[in-house]
Order: sequence, then structure tokens, then C-alpha cells
Amino acid sequence: MDLDQPPRAPALEGINSELPALAPAKTRKKKNVRLLLDPRTELTNDELRNARDNYVANQIRLRREAEREQAKKDAMEQARNLIFAPPSMCKCSVFPRSHL
Repeated sequence: MDLDQPPRAPALEGINSELPALAPAKTRKKKNVRLLLDPRTELTNDELRNARDNYVANQIRLRREAEREQAKKDAMEQARNLIFAPPSMCKCSVFPRSHL
């Protein structure tokens, strides 16, 4: 017996080394897909055509509104920082050099 090699499992005789055959998978019954149309949410042909024709203009308008809201938030944040944040001495152009 060699101590450098790990022990081997004994060979089992008479046991088939092949795996047993698996049973065939059961097929699932497909669900019937029903299309539900709601007249309250459907667009008329004119509304659909208008939405397609004005899509780019509407997206530009929505982007401008979003940028305007973001600018308001940024302005409020900057005002809050000016009032409540500690002063930033590094940004001051007239910093007294005698204290260094």
C-alpha cells in the first residue's frame, strides 16, 4: 500500500455501471391565449394616427419637462447647500494667505 496515493474504492462486481433509462418527459398542454379587448382603452384610428405623427414632438416636450423638473431640483439643492452647508474655503478667490 502506497501512502502517497489516496485509497481507492473497491470494484463492485455484478453491478451495471450504466445509468438506468430515464422516463420520457411529460408534455404540457398549451394554454389557450385569449385576446381581451377593452373599448375604454382602445384608440380610434384618428387617435392612433395622431399619436404616430406627433411622437417625436411629444418626446421632445416630455424631455424638456423632465429637464425643467431636474433643473428645479438642482437649484433647490444648490440653495440648500449655500444656506446650510459649511463654507468651502478652497473655492474662495480672496483667501487670506497669512493663515497658512
